[in-house]
This record gives sequence, structure tokens and C-alpha cells, in this order.
Amino acid sequence: MNAGKWRIVLSGVAFLAACWQVNPQSRPVVSSPEKGSGYVDPAICAGCHQGIAKTYLLTGMGRSLYRPSAANTVEDYRTHNTVHNEASGLTYTMVERDGKFYQRRSEKGFDDKETNVAEEQIDYVIGSGNHAHSYLHRGPDGRLIELPVS
Repeated sequence: MNAGKWRIVLSGVAFLAACWQVNPQSRPVVSSPEKGSGYVDPAICAGCHQGIAKTYLLTGMGRSLYRPSAANTVEDYRTHNTVHNEASGLTYTMVERDGKFYQRRSEKGFDDKETNVAEEQIDYVIGSGNHAHSYLHRGPDGRLIELPVS
């Protein structure tokens, strides 16, 4: 290798070494809601950008994806929580249990009892609520599955 190529390689190594010397204590600790997701917890950004974070949450986009909780849920999970699809014979019920939210699917069997029951946890809500919400469940393989009721 000639001297010019060595200078370029050594310059690159020196640059990378300088990057590693940045004081990590001068930056906030990043705690992601999902380990390994690659996303930063929005609370980290809001620490320095409070005004932007506050006004962003007032927009539809700012409310377009979140984890459901008692504090941010507007749906009625107790009384007006059932939808029946006549064409398929399936009934969908939105349920809240122990602080978690679920969509339950069932149909009536021959003896008029509930059968073919499937229940999935609602892990995320999509949509600002200005027009509608849809719901996502994270499957065992990590994939997101859109639940039927919107």
C-alpha cells in the first residue's frame, strides 16, 4: 500500500477513535419502549424540546400511534363494546381486563352458546381518533397484526 492510502486509512481510524471519545454522560440515557426497536422514547426528545412535543401531541399525527392505557383510551370497553357482523355470524367484543385491552371474536354454536372464541390483546392503537381508530396485536413472532374491529 502506498503512503497516500495509508494516510486515508489512518485518518479514518483517527476519526472513529475521536467519535468514541465523546463523553456519554453528556447525553441522556436512551430507553426505548421496545428493546432493540431502534426508536428513541419520545420522552427523551421532549426533555429538551418541550414546546415542540406539547404542540405535536395536539395534532392528529401526534396521536396516530400509541399503546392503549386507561389515561388515553376513549373507547367504551364496558357497555357499548360489541359489534355483530350478520354476514359472517361473528361477534366482536372490546374488553378491558387488568389494565389491558383486548378484542374478542366469537360466534353462536348450535346450542346458542358462544363458540369459536379467539381473543387478542390490543398492543397498539393506530389513528388520531379524528375519524377512526384501528388496533394492532403483536404476534408471538413479533409481527404486527391488524385486528378486525376499527
